[in-house]
Amino acid sequence: MGKVSHGLQRAAGTLKEAGLGSLVLRQGLPILGVLALLPLLAGWLHGLDLGAGWAQLSALPGSRWVGAFCMTTVSFWALGRYDLAIHRWLSTGQNEDAVQGAGVTAIAVSQSTGFGLVIGALLRWRMLPGLGLARALGVTTAVALSFLAGWGLFTSLCLLMLPSAFPFAAAVGAAGLALGGFVVALCLWPPHWGGLSRLPRLPSIWLATRIALFATLDCAAAALAFWLLLPPGTDLAYLTLLPAFLLALGAGIMGGTPGGAGPFEAALLMLLAQVDGTALSCAILGFRLVYYALPAGLGLLAAAIGPVRSLATLRQEREDKSSFRPVFRRAGRPPSEDLAWHLATARRAEAGLIRQGELGWLEAPGAGGGWAAGPTGSALVALGAPFGPWGERRHWLAALRAEARARGLAPVIYKAGPRMAATARRAGFRVLPVSEEAVIEPLGFSVDSPDHRQLRRKLRRAEKAGIEITREIGPPDPATAAEMAAVSEAWEATRGGSRGFSMGRFCPIYIGHQYRYIARAEGRILGFASFHVSTCEWVLDLMRTLPEQEPGGPSAPDGTMHALVARAIADAARRGCLRLSLAAVPLRQAGLEGEDPESALFSALRSRLDEASGGAGLRQFKACFAPRWERLYIAAPNRLALSLAAVDIARRIARPRPLPRLGPEHAAPGRYAPRAAPEAPQDEALPLRRAS
Repeated sequence: MGKVSHGLQRAAGTLKEAGLGSLVLRQGLPILGVLALLPLLAGWLHGLDLGAGWAQLSALPGSRWVGAFCMTTVSFWALGRYDLAIHRWLSTGQNEDAVQGAGVTAIAVSQSTGFGLVIGALLRWRMLPGLGLARALGVTTAVALSFLAGWGLFTSLCLLMLPSAFPFAAAVGAAGLALGGFVVALCLWPPHWGGLSRLPRLPSIWLATRIALFATLDCAAAALAFWLLLPPGTDLAYLTLLPAFLLALGAGIMGGTPGGAGPFEAALLMLLAQVDGTALSCAILGFRLVYYALPAGLGLLAAAIGPVRSLATLRQEREDKSSFRPVFRRAGRPPSEDLAWHLATARRAEAGLIRQGELGWLEAPGAGGGWAAGPTGSALVALGAPFGPWGERRHWLAALRAEARARGLAPVIYKAGPRMAATARRAGFRVLPVSEEAVIEPLGFSVDSPDHRQLRRKLRRAEKAGIEITREIGPPDPATAAEMAAVSEAWEATRGGSRGFSMGRFCPIYIGHQYRYIARAEGRILGFASFHVSTCEWVLDLMRTLPEQEPGGPSAPDGTMHALVARAIADAARRGCLRLSLAAVPLRQAGLEGEDPESALFSALRSRLDEASGGAGLRQFKACFAPRWERLYIAAPNRLALSLAAVDIARRIARPRPLPRLGPEHAAPGRYAPRAAPEAPQDEALPLRRAS
């Protein structure tokens, strides 16, 4: 008894922490409202002949009962799949078979007993012990709210398309569909501005579609079960019943009474006044038995037995233990020492974008390393290629697919190299070229070659202006960081703001992990460039120069950025670096032989992104270094997922979210930076000279 008492006290404490006192009050108020309206409801129910209804119910053909049972089964199957979609939305990590069983049990009992949120949360907690009561309450609330959204969308469509006795039905349906379209837009493009940024994270468009479809199937099957229980010969078509049934169902849900008793019947009598009351009483009584009483009894039995691991569940658990299960580390977490080492030795140094806090990373236990990735409105987007020990690319692709599926998102690879793109294509992905990366081999680079005539002119102009360049490693001192921030803000102001997601943004802690080249004239910073550096390659990240803010004011002379990059190439050559990337620019043209033809939407998005990011100017700048252009790709399971992901990525780049605040724990640990070859001290100012 002591253990039971302690358990009850702990549950009561959890209920208090979850705010269930106010929840019970909110659930009880609708019931009190229904009780206050009992005289009115009694008037509506006065003409209902229950005795005749029972008589007709007992005379129903067996085929009608079988059909109603089948439709009830379909409805609750849809509810189980619906619960699974909600768990994926909230990333609970629960077993999928157990989730569906718990959802069916909770809904079957709570819809018949009233107090749906409280009873549903307790039953989900009972059937899913690993979920926790507070999170079970969150799942139950999400199920209730999203079901109301799905019900509202389906009801609005029926009111607009089907005949209804409800006044102004078409206008209400049109308004409901417009509101549904707004919610879909928020799912596609989650807001990050104004008051909308405080909204809870909405499901992806894929999960929103599943939620709407399963809610539609549930409501349509329930309505068909009710229609089958009408006595034969009742002059009421299914499509005529459907809008009235949906409105009555909504009235019962809003009323909060057990099984919606009272509001459900009153709404049906009002909306189906042309139907004989005895026939309605027959269907209502049968519906209460088939759709409420029987599932509630089975649900109580299942709740009494408790969580049972089915054979499918046991098989899935065995597969989970032996399979390549991914783990996604959310954005903003400080990298561990192991991750810091993998980033410092990554084949693609651009994985250092993780340090900015906007992207997370995908881990595959046992494989080592990770994959920079971030969720968008419709996709889990992985950038480039995994870092650390590669293993096989198809295993990483399977990990990306598994994690995206668990989150209800589409797996997408952005800026994939040719080999990763080929692996994705063999796995059934749609692949399209999206950008070109400018690559230089520092050991063979020389500005004296005929291909660098324009670069030599730019370097001479910078040298004539007296530009001095220094290299810095590690966290910048406060004075330098403040001056660099001012240059960055001035640069962004002339270009409509910074870019994000797959492009770096200025942050003192973030650039503390990079190699920085700073151009000064007369002690003032006029520009800087930063590079992701690993033992395998260098990648250009930030490029900032001081624009002319007022006539005659200080500004970076022509050739400043060329000089910064040329100095970095020379340093990379001295360190034995074999590959230096000037980063990617949007693709000018696509559609080479053997490639999938791109859609008009994707082509327009690529052009828009090229315009927003200043692609033409970037290409012209990088062309001065005569790089080798390597094509990069975007890959998604199908054309629709690819198009939606392209919209998401373009939006996140052009309109980035605010950067998270990075604390001291994110600062550069220093010891993970690649070792430097002996050369000039890092604070020594070097005059411009040609690389030999």
